[in-house]
Amino acid sequence: MDMNEINDYARRLLDAHGDKAEREAAQKAAECDQQGDNDQARDWRRIQAAIKEMHGPHESCSRKRSPQPRFRLRGAACEA
Repeated sequence: MDMNEINDYARRLLDAHGDKAEREAAQKAAECDQQGDNDQARDWRRIQAAIKEMHGPHESCSRKRSPQPRFRLRGAACEA
């Protein structure tokens, strides 16, 4: 499969399965591996990778925390 086909399958799976699309592609790859169809399994893993890239990072990974002080100085005023 060329990259255009990979991306097309990935988009269709995302549209059909949403957040479960990556898991669906992984299951298809595993089924193909079990049946000995290595080329098809490789394509499904490439589809899975494309879905992961399209889906982007999870929200918890993309948030940046403000730095928190590790200690307080004695006599420092508390901020409200």
